[in-house]
Amino acid sequence: MIRKIGEASSPLRYIKDQKVVLGLITSKFPELEDKEDVKKKIEEAEKYVAKDQLCLSPQCGFIYRREGNIMTETEQWRKVSFCKRSCGRSLGCLI
Repeated sequence: MIRKIGEASSPLRYIKDQKVVLGLITSKFPELEDKEDVKKKIEEAEKYVAKDQLCLSPQCGFIYRREGNIMTETEQWRKVSFCKRSCGRSLGCLI
């Protein structure tokens, strides 16, 4: 079971020297996430893990399926660009 950041028993409290990838950018919908919401989630993670250990990434790879998750290549690149811009200078990006 994956827990959301901020729950009392957050698995982030067990992180020592590892990098943590925060999959905060969805690849399911073309709409961009609210930058302030992403920032707040990163700040919440910083309560448990040093910022230099955090990375930001889309939740999973972009996939085309007939049932949904259909995004144009342009929309996918907008998500990647948003992810990169949201990282800032001191947060790693895995895209």
